[in-house]
Amino acid sequence: MRVRVELRVAVGALLALQVLTAFGSIALLQRMSPAIARILAENLYSIEACEEMLAAFAQSELDPEAAQRRFAKALARARSNVTEPEEIPLLDQLERSSVRAVRGDPAARERALELVRDLARVNHETTRRADEAARQLGSAGAWAAALLGALSFVFGVLALKRFARRILTPLGELVETAQAFRRDDPHRRTREVHMPAEFEVVARALNELLDRAKSGEPGEQDPGHALEQQALLALLAERPRPTVLLDERGRVRVASTSALGILGGDEGGSAELYASFERVAQGEEVSALEVRPLEGGFLCTLPAREDPPPSEGPPGAS
Repeated sequence: MRVRVELRVAVGALLALQVLTAFGSIALLQRMSPAIARILAENLYSIEACEEMLAAFAQSELDPEAAQRRFAKALARARSNVTEPEEIPLLDQLERSSVRAVRGDPAARERALELVRDLARVNHETTRRADEAARQLGSAGAWAAALLGALSFVFGVLALKRFARRILTPLGELVETAQAFRRDDPHRRTREVHMPAEFEVVARALNELLDRAKSGEPGEQDPGHALEQQALLALLAERPRPTVLLDERGRVRVASTSALGILGGDEGGSAELYASFERVAQGEEVSALEVRPLEGGFLCTLPAREDPPPSEGPPGAS
């Protein structure tokens, strides 16, 4: 996948989660506001009417007529805000006994006070249930918002890890190769592993440029580099077995004198040997070769070529 597509997908997913979290919180608040408003409109209104009825009973000792009007007004207010079926019979009984209760009839007043308490209890119970429903709604919304936040966090961490693996690591590989070339290290090459397409193109181009710089004309080579080449050839020549130095693609860079004869041998054998080098570069194990991984390549020890035994003379020869 290209870097541009990966970045767009990752950033788009994060933005989508953030937008979903924001709209989810807005929807939660919009659902909780009507629930709270319903508690205020349907239940507290009736509770205030019950308080007015009790105040009318207290006022009946001073002004019975005013208390009667106050009680009737509070009763009408409670009847206009019936929200539970249990309220209707209580209001009917209060209406029948209200006149005698306000005028001081002890039995009627005691009954009216009991009915007012029952009416207030019904509204308090409804308020409690509505409050529990609002709390559950708020808790569910909070957990949903927390889940979306956790998903955003996990996805962000995964996106950062992928960004580091797919972009920062290949970029660091390119930088290290360039810095190695500046330090006069001609063998360092960029390893093309887990790279997006754009970085692979840059890595191949950089490696080709470094290969060209390394295999330039003798007159153009750095004297220090030529000395390193001679020293490397001398060290390989001292090894008892034929040895070649491969780059990361399995191409032969340097070979000892004994290995040159094997590499330039019969066509079928040399082709098979070069195919083995490509397998080594791909990470496969070749039993006939002793491979030592190096930074940017491999040191391979070849099997020694056995000389054919001397042929015997024809039978009967002296």
